[in-house]
Amino acid sequence: MWEIAGDVLEFAADAGLRSVRVRRIERRLAAGQPVRIPCGLRRAGVQPETFVDGGLRVVGAGAECGSAAFVTRSGGARELARGGIFGTPDTSQAEYPTIPYAAPGGGAVVVFQVHHRYLPLLERALVA
Repeated sequence: MWEIAGDVLEFAADAGLRSVRVRRIERRLAAGQPVRIPCGLRRAGVQPETFVDGGLRVVGAGAECGSAAFVTRSGGARELARGGIFGTPDTSQAEYPTIPYAAPGGGAVVVFQVHHRYLPLLERALVA
């Protein structure tokens, strides 16, 4: 019984903490402050098991004046051009959908995997 109570408590705490983080990122994006959106990234056409964990770091507001980079947990970084086009999200995994992103100017297509609550923030950060 205590094991079930512990699982329920962990689930409730995770949902509450995640919604606080989402609201914080929304406020910081609106103010043009730097944000980090937790997500996974892979090149298009690569097996889904090869997502690299990390976060999208966005500095500044607007596609012209800001920068975005995917930073891995080990410290590697990949610059991403802002102002690209998002494809249709694949919602076969309801909690962590995948969405392709094509950088402007014909750059390489990458696929993000992000928690469904962060998906609108990811789109706003890279398109706006």
